Amino acid sequence: MDAWSLADALRVDGRQWRPLLVDEPLTVELRLLGGDEITLIGQRTGLVNPRVAALRKYYYPVALQVFDDHVYPALWDFVLTFPDPAALVAEGRRKWQNFLPAHPLCRPQTLEGRRALFAQADPLPARPAVVAAKRMLAQTLAQMLRAPEAQWKAYRDRM
Repeated sequence: MDAWSLADALRVDGRQWRPLLVDEPLTVELRLLGGDEITLIGQRTGLVNPRVAALRKYYYPVALQVFDDHVYPALWDFVLTFPDPAALVAEGRRKWQNFLPAHPLCRPQTLEGRRALFAQADPLPARPAVVAAKRMLAQTLAQMLRAPEAQWKAYRDRM
């Protein structure tokens, strides 16, 4: 809700509003939920940044280009489904073409561009040990991100 909407609601319905009391259970719960949301966002950021760094280190540019928002859960699913560029190429066109429509990323204006990036995926020459280690880190972080995201969604639904 932006300031304009709040001011308009106050102008129209303001007489029916009552102040929130500090000790009222809903006020206490709302304050706690807001603090918990900030904590969960911090935890998510603490997991997202190393995951993005891991993707950069083992040369997985397609994952970072297709998903411009690195917090988006579809990127986590992508990394778990296609753990490295070689896996993306090996899985075949049909599987990665069906990946996007299975997620809320399927917007007509971006779908073809994202599919084109998948088609350009190429196993880059990286040392196998680096790819194996960073792939494992990226997948582990993707799995760890699911728990705070589920908690955060539960808090948002409650608010």
